Amino acid sequence: KGDLILKVDDKVITNISDLGWQYTQPSLRILVFRGDKEVEVDVPLFTVDDLEVDQVINFCGSSMQKPSHVARMLCTRVYSEVYITVVKPGSPAQMHGLEANVFVIKVNGDPVQTIDEFQALVHDIPYEKDIRLQVWRVTDNHEQTVVLRKNVFFPTIYVRKARPYYTTAGIDITPCDPDPWHDSLQKHACIGGFSLEEGLSY
Repeated sequence: KGDLILKVDDKVITNISDLGWQYTQPSLRILVFRGDKEVEVDVPLFTVDDLEVDQVINFCGSSMQKPSHVARMLCTRVYSEVYITVVKPGSPAQMHGLEANVFVIKVNGDPVQTIDEFQALVHDIPYEKDIRLQVWRVTDNHEQTVVLRKNVFFPTIYVRKARPYYTTAGIDITPCDPDPWHDSLQKHACIGGFSLEEGLSY
């Protein structure tokens, strides 16, 4: 059984509506009934202004972003600001064992902490070259190494909320990979998911 809240900063709580919708002080003094006795706990507060997800990078069929507030609450520790939320079926990410709900902590041995750092590390890696990602799995709390290859059919795309916010377009979309036409594998270049060489739709 969980704690039963009795008071918040000496205010008696009898209903959920008695709790303030917003607190501005650094911490709250909360009196709870735990087990068979009353216990007073000091709960620190923090702002969530900087937890808004305003940038996403699509890489090899996976979507990475700063961990949301919910993800942070479910984790005992935030290992980086690069958090995989989606892995598309049939993508290189899925085929090589990458999963959702993991933190990316290294790229080819280099530590990574932010989306911008991740983008910088993978930007100049050519297609069909191995990339070694070290990730921390939240579900079973252990580190895993995944080796995958950049694929021209799953380009790296950086998406961020436009500044100033809520402009007409709303978002900025930036391709991050080198132009496939100038890549050593330009014969595999595709437009709209269509392979020019093989004539196959993906």
